[in-house]
Amino acid sequence: MADPVDELFLLPLREFTAARDRLAAQLVAAKQRDRARVVKALRRPTVAAWVVNQLAHRHAAAVRRLLDAGAVLRRAQYALGRRGSADDFRAATKRRQETLRELRALAAPLLREAGSAAHLDDVLATLEVASVDPAAAKAVTSGRLSRELPRPAGFGDTHDAHQLMLVPSGKGSPSTRAATEPKRTRAADVTAKRRGRERAAEARRLEQEAARSEQAAKRAAERVATRERSRRELEQRVQELREELQAAERRLRDTEGEVARARTEESRASDHASDLRRRAETARAQAETED
Repeated sequence: MADPVDELFLLPLREFTAARDRLAAQLVAAKQRDRARVVKALRRPTVAAWVVNQLAHRHAAAVRRLLDAGAVLRRAQYALGRRGSADDFRAATKRRQETLRELRALAAPLLREAGSAAHLDDVLATLEVASVDPAAAKAVTSGRLSRELPRPAGFGDTHDAHQLMLVPSGKGSPSTRAATEPKRTRAADVTAKRRGRERAAEARRLEQEAARSEQAAKRAAERVATRERSRRELEQRVQELREELQAAERRLRDTEGEVARARTEESRASDHASDLRRRAETARAQAETED
């Protein structure tokens, strides 16, 4: 059986709030008040978050390809710092870019369906975050995002790093001319060593950038989680205050009813006392006449 909360996030944006409130009311009627409060606290997704949710549900395989490509790219970046293959890094970068292009094409009609094509960058930024951070990936694949994830600083621009790794392939290398051109061979050896040092330095830089990017993504995901917790706590407190207000209003109505009944009893008692006084005066007058 499909989770009704998942179904909420699959609805058109304009239907979300009404459907959420209906579901919360049904849960209250079923005496599931705790779950009802959780559902009532759900925020309507932003356009970008809604599109990512639709991608996660409608195009799960494409999203999985992106996350897998991101994992491969992270491993390739790490390996590069351990004298790994630059070709592997380039291939991983290309694969990730291809999966992003695929999801970009899938997101376009969803943005039109949402009535706004101006949020494509936010959609792609969220997908990029998911490709570098496992926690963000889990949030995206849940299909229950309420906001887009912020782009981590320093990530996403792999083009420059890719270009820096495009070193000469070695065709016509100095070793093929060693017998006849010893001076040029020594010069080429020096150049090769220099390039080796440059590649090693660049690999270390890439490793550091990758580590910073992953940390930035984790911090961004933590900030999102913290703000979501704060929002849920505030909305829960608002709901509690509403319930307290409703209880106070019921007590006020009960007290007003008691006051009204007391006034009625007071009026009856006063009328009865007046009647008794009149009867006493009549009896006294009759007694005086008889005397």
